[in-house]
Amino acid sequence: MNNPPRSNNYQIGVFDHNGTLRGKWFPENKLVKILKSGIRMPGSILACDIWGQDRVTNEYVRMEGDSDLVCMPTGREILPLPWLENNSHLIHGWMLDENGSIFSGDPRGELHTIVQKFHARGMYPVVAFEIEFYLIEKELNQPQPIYLEAQKKRLDKDSILSLDELDCLREFFQEIESIALDQGIVTAGISSENGPSQYEINLEHTKDPLKAADDTHLMKRLIKGVASKHEFKATFMAKPYPEYAGSSMHVHVSIVDNKGQNIFNEDLPDGSQCLRHGIGGLLDQFDESLLLFAPHLNSYRRFLPGLLAPVKASWGQENRTTAIRIPGGPTNSRRIEHRLAGSDTNPYLVLAAVLGGILNGLEKKIDPGEPVKGFAPQEKLKPNPPNWGSAIAQFAHSSKMAEIFSDRFIDMYITTKNYEYGEFAKKISPVEYEAYLDAC
Repeated sequence: MNNPPRSNNYQIGVFDHNGTLRGKWFPENKLVKILKSGIRMPGSILACDIWGQDRVTNEYVRMEGDSDLVCMPTGREILPLPWLENNSHLIHGWMLDENGSIFSGDPRGELHTIVQKFHARGMYPVVAFEIEFYLIEKELNQPQPIYLEAQKKRLDKDSILSLDELDCLREFFQEIESIALDQGIVTAGISSENGPSQYEINLEHTKDPLKAADDTHLMKRLIKGVASKHEFKATFMAKPYPEYAGSSMHVHVSIVDNKGQNIFNEDLPDGSQCLRHGIGGLLDQFDESLLLFAPHLNSYRRFLPGLLAPVKASWGQENRTTAIRIPGGPTNSRRIEHRLAGSDTNPYLVLAAVLGGILNGLEKKIDPGEPVKGFAPQEKLKPNPPNWGSAIAQFAHSSKMAEIFSDRFIDMYITTKNYEYGEFAKKISPVEYEAYLDAC
């Protein structure tokens, strides 16, 4: 007797402030209704802390009593999740108010708002993300590079751009690319990176910034799922090893006008000035926006002098030591590469901050100063906030961030980050006991 076909399992979810997908499973007989009308969920889930706790002290709960919102499908095709092996599918959603308007506490909604500002001015961002991550052993509490049973080999050496290492993981990466295509995500390249078992996946440029950020969120979840199926664990933690390179998430942005011309094209009359002003806007908000590019305690371990993670508000032509790099190539494809974010960030918030800074620079004609060349120390450049607490405070009181993000989002986000900061501050680390228990 043939086994009866398995029914499909469906889930609908929204990415919260920390980039975690939160939502519900539902039976197949509810599919048509949910595709049309969405599903009700509490708005406070957007501001869950990193441990998954609902922060009842945020502004939304205080003002609205933790009322429901509508998690509405974004319109993307239903996404297969084949690594789960139970016929699971995801409906990608975002949060709307009862009246159908976009909820301002939703990171995707915040990005949508800034994109609409560009469109209202006849400008259209073209965006691509690069995502770095480590593969580590699955069952360990401390990160360890993966061991490949078939090759009897542990990938524990720095091996940047090693094709041999990618060949060892051919099936893993081919599966990622195949599922990504089924989900409407187009990859533009895969490489091994500086750290042991560290890799980068580049996504194709798109004229739809919301899709670019959607794709990045979904790709991170996809990578984790396929890694688990292959008995690995994928981590996007910014700095899992103190002695090896951190994981970044670079963003590439160009802007086209109503005629389809790249306004950063230096062959156009104003192209060079538009490029400089866009850079100027990003550098102008460098310290006040850092929390979105480094949202966790561990994030700040990336920022060490002498490495490629930027520590000052700098820009340069083809210079990977700067926060803002202008890649070479044909002038009609000139773009800004923003290099500040770690892979532990929320792509919606990262892109909203980047686009908001560029728009501010274009409108206020902010000059970025002279480009940096090489590793030469630049004493006059604005430094990063020195730590997580300082970055939280600067973001909370920033007039520049208030021009980009809604009051509701800022309140919800800062409430969560202050709570997380306080929880970490309560903990006494083994290093403290080692240093102080006998010596003091």
